[in-house]
Amino acid sequence: MIPISILMIERYGFSGILVATFIAGIILATFGFFKIGSLMKYLPWSVVSGFTTGIAISIIIDEIGDFLGIRTSRQQPSEFFDKLSWLYKNTHTSTSSSILIASATLIIIYFWSKKGFKQIPSSIVALFLVTLLVSLIPSQLTGPIITIGSKFGFSTIPSHLPSFSLPSIKLHEIPSLFIASLTIVIPCAVESLLAGVISDRLTGTNHNRNTELIAQGLSNMTIPFFGGLPSTGIIVQTSLNVRSGARTPVAALVYSLTLLLVVLLFSTYVTRIPMGVMAAILTAVALNIGEWRDLRRLFQIPLSERCILLTALLLTIFFNIVVALEVSMLFAAMVFIKRITEATEISYMTTHDLSKSPKSDFFHQKIKAIPEGVLICSIKGPLLFGVAEKLEQTFKAQTPLPTVFILKLDLVSIMDATALNVIEIISKNIHQNGGVFILCGINTINRSLMKRAKFIEFIGEKNFCMNLEAALDRSRKLTAHMAISQT
Repeated sequence: MIPISILMIERYGFSGILVATFIAGIILATFGFFKIGSLMKYLPWSVVSGFTTGIAISIIIDEIGDFLGIRTSRQQPSEFFDKLSWLYKNTHTSTSSSILIASATLIIIYFWSKKGFKQIPSSIVALFLVTLLVSLIPSQLTGPIITIGSKFGFSTIPSHLPSFSLPSIKLHEIPSLFIASLTIVIPCAVESLLAGVISDRLTGTNHNRNTELIAQGLSNMTIPFFGGLPSTGIIVQTSLNVRSGARTPVAALVYSLTLLLVVLLFSTYVTRIPMGVMAAILTAVALNIGEWRDLRRLFQIPLSERCILLTALLLTIFFNIVVALEVSMLFAAMVFIKRITEATEISYMTTHDLSKSPKSDFFHQKIKAIPEGVLICSIKGPLLFGVAEKLEQTFKAQTPLPTVFILKLDLVSIMDATALNVIEIISKNIHQNGGVFILCGINTINRSLMKRAKFIEFIGEKNFCMNLEAALDRSRKLTAHMAISQT
């Protein structure tokens, strides 16, 4: 959210971003009220695994500079390739003291989590011990240490609460700020919900995604009146919290109260924490949240899942989680459509095919014969837009067109408007050729769709049959009537 906030302040001013944040809060709460957050449960495993590991790798890369203690006047860039270039050019400025501090922090985190008291988070223990040790060692031995204060300023963390104020805004600016608020809504909703998804994976629980959106909305509707920028659930802090033993919403309250105490009472001391300690803690979190096991078995999963996982992982590293989610979900949707199309079976049967089937076959047991000039098309599986094109292509291959065309849909669980449009095209072709189109075995859901589209009126109620036997009985009457008419 920080890059977006900076760009919005440059364009709309500080009051502008406060108003946009308030509008974004209303939109987020509305999303939660209409249960849009529930859509996150449809995220494929490969997408979640990909961006989780991508976030872990991004965190590790982000913390390399502080881990090595790189000293330079130029701030570390946010873009991936610029970041790598910055690291390459400034690695020679790294300090051995920062490397030792970060390494000691990692060692303490590792051994405390294995042997220590799990009620006390290993990261907290490492932070206090290493910070205390560094403060006791004379600076002549350690050399200059980069701390939170020396990097960001010793007044970075305020020692008082913000005051209430109303942002000033002109009415004619509200439409443009509404559009700008959408750039806050999307990353805020995505990151908050993804933080919840990762938390669920770590704890084995299932949080209420819609409540999450409503809470985020209320938060963003409140903080602008205290000068706050857009807030969102943060994946790294959430993962760190869970890894430290958090299991209930009470942990978030404790986290908030702890931050409040830090602001009011301990801001001076926090600025003395070495950046190497913070880099080591975040690196440990990244190593814990990454789905490294999935990478090890990458070549054991299907190629399509492999491509989706790598797409989500690489785009998270190179760009951000919003881009990664959009592209990988589009990729996953295309794979899903392809699989549905391949899984749905379309078969045709005439009287000649029936004569070749075994005597125990259903048709021999229930149906005496398929009349001449009658073609049965049976579909097994969902009939969606990907399959609809397949149905249209297979129908075009049927020459000559039959006198009676029976479309058997008893094994079709669901269809969409595209499929209905193709069925309508097929029925028109049959009618134009002087034939009759019959549907049989339609379930209640698909029949409702056809009724709303007035398709039942189009082909006639009498051409809707309960089952294949009834459809064949009608086809016999029709072919017999056509034969008499021709004579």
